[in-house]
Amino acid sequence: MGRIGAVLACTLWLISSGVPADEAAVHYRSAKQLRDQGRYDEALVEIDKAIDERPTYAQGHMTRGTILRRMGKYEGALRSFERAIDLEPKNGRAYGLVGAALLRLDRPKDAAESLQKAIVLDPKDKTHWLNLGLAYRRSKNDEAAIAVYRTNAAEQPGRRPAEGTPIR
Repeated sequence: MGRIGAVLACTLWLISSGVPADEAAVHYRSAKQLRDQGRYDEALVEIDKAIDERPTYAQGHMTRGTILRRMGKYEGALRSFERAIDLEPKNGRAYGLVGAALLRLDRPKDAAESLQKAIVLDPKDKTHWLNLGLAYRRSKNDEAAIAVYRTNAAEQPGRRPAEGTPIR
């Protein structure tokens, strides 16, 4: 058997042996399935294994943050989302998740800052716009909240609030 044949045989053996080529991916998929089933403690164990295997995978840190958020552990979720930003500074979704976590932690001014960055990077995500309006409302900046809601409503006419709806 020639050299190419030997390489091909070894490759086929590795693929068919049932040994996962990427342990991080296996743990990541398992964590997402467990999270979706509401088995958060188990999901956290799996995502931590995935992150141990591949610490520079931003999506792993974002998934870890979503698991912690669902567990009500907002400080931990915030740290995970911020780590994702460290790894992928142009990830609008990560900035949006930071903003949402900051809202849960009753830090609306910090949330607004993060959500503004999220909108610059990912302007079509409706959740960023709605959360930014909420951050401004909670910061007692009603004019900014109204402007955000109007901008969002112009982009999405079907989601327009009723005329005269008070902003509190």
